[in-house]
Amino acid sequence: MDFRIDPEQRARFKRCRRQWDFASPHRRGLEPADNTGPALPAALKDALAVYYYPGTWDWQHNLKQSLVQKAVERSLTDAGAGDLVETAAALLDCYDAWASTIDDFAPVKIDHDVTGMVSDPAEPERGLLTPNGSGVVYACRVDLLAVDAADDYWVVRHQIVDDWQDPDTLVRDEDLHGHRA
Repeated sequence: MDFRIDPEQRARFKRCRRQWDFASPHRRGLEPADNTGPALPAALKDALAVYYYPGTWDWQHNLKQSLVQKAVERSLTDAGAGDLVETAAALLDCYDAWASTIDDFAPVKIDHDVTGMVSDPAEPERGLLTPNGSGVVYACRVDLLAVDAADDYWVVRHQIVDDWQDPDTLVRDEDLHGHRA
């Protein structure tokens, strides 16, 4: 059975390798942190999954947008944040006005699980193995896999941010680099 590493574990490992010492007294009795985030970014990601759903990509714009609006409303209502529906709808309308002018691709898959062997640093052509001989696999989920007119595939991650990010921040983004195809 392969040993799976997810993006969060990879980021932790790169920050502090002691976190991988599961026998350490510093790890005993720890409770998982509450990772519940704000409802709006999660609802917007849910809506973008509907927006880029491959089966509806070529549908009439108004029909597709209706489904996107229903998805964000459902997500916010389920999260107990129904008061944010109007704000989310306005954000999605602005996103659609922008994205429809630059999206020059076709979606292939949404919320796609991706796995890949971790290379052995000593022998880059081989996969890294655990002491018992199991392979070490990096696993993550990508928001969108798309293909352009030149048949080049693109891995897309939806970021819910307040402003454009500078290129240096994107280059140093650990999660972003974990999503290479």
